[in-house]
Amino acid sequence: MNTPITTRAKSFIKCCSVVAVLAAPLASAAEWKVDLSRRQKTVRDRDAREPQGAPAGERTVLDALFDPGEPTQELVILNTEKGFLPPTVRARKGGKYLVHVVNVNEKEKNVSFVLDGFSEHHSTFYGKVKSFRLEPRKEGVFSFNCPETSAEGRLVIHAPKGAEPPAADLRRPASSER
Repeated sequence: MNTPITTRAKSFIKCCSVVAVLAAPLASAAEWKVDLSRRQKTVRDRDAREPQGAPAGERTVLDALFDPGEPTQELVILNTEKGFLPPTVRARKGGKYLVHVVNVNEKEKNVSFVLDGFSEHHSTFYGKVKSFRLEPRKEGVFSFNCPETSAEGRLVIHAPKGAEPPAADLRRPASSER
């Protein structure tokens, strides 16, 4: 079967093999040299005396990114045939969490996990773990759901222990202000 396409392909392959055969001796004859003439033989005194990193007490960008601070807690949410387990998850405001969503629903093997309040939208596959980080900054009740199965759950963010509730910002009636 010699169509114009196969004829062109065969001639292209022949040209490539000829070029490879001719270029092989040239590539092996090439000499690679490393120029070490610019290498510094000694470290300058000024560089040796300066402290490395940020001055004490100052935080760098890397410190902010990799802040060991508070340890991360792990939360596990199972997506089952009957809904999410646990149906209500509680977390602390200002905490750092690593959330693991596991799809164990045999009927629906590819489903979504949507937590709109934190802009978390993930595809979950049967038997696989999907993980993401969560750092709640405000209190409240947030819902998460699975659109394919209509399963719903709640994420309750509460104040840290020992924190005072916010003072009510109420106006006094005009008749009592004098």
